Amino acid sequence: MKTWPKRVLRAIGTINLAWALLGAVSLGGDIYIRARYFASHPGLADPRGPHGGQLFWLGVALEAAYLLLLTLVGLWVARLQRRGLWSTNALFSFQIVRYFVLGWAWYSVVSQPYPPHLASAIVSVPVGSVMEIEFLIGYPFIALIATNIAYSRLGDRAVAQEGLTSPQP
Repeated sequence: MKTWPKRVLRAIGTINLAWALLGAVSLGGDIYIRARYFASHPGLADPRGPHGGQLFWLGVALEAAYLLLLTLVGLWVARLQRRGLWSTNALFSFQIVRYFVLGWAWYSVVSQPYPPHLASAIVSVPVGSVMEIEFLIGYPFIALIATNIAYSRLGDRAVAQEGLTSPQP
């Protein structure tokens, strides 16, 4: 049996865990900077618009949920569990679609006059998000393709021999 699919999957799982750790540090720094700004300027409104604060915390919650899912997916893929395949497909497909939607939204705000609440909604995402760094280097595309190829080469027979199926409820 070939061992390269296992190595690739374990490497992708480990990289996912590293991205999740980097994202948690980045998100924590962003929250810290925002909290210090508002603590030192208590009378100031949010410069991003009337609902910028709520939208920022919504972005923080979404980023935290993404990091939690990235951690779970990383563990499942590193353990060579079958649910790692479909969860990787779902997570990275969502991430790729999200980039195109955000790109279209940024373009729409810049190119045409839109209401301030729409502009503040778009710019209120957490700064320094690990998702943007991943997209710049193409990690979601690479991981999605490599995971699918490795799982297909690993095969159902190898998965059955090693007991790598998802646990039954």
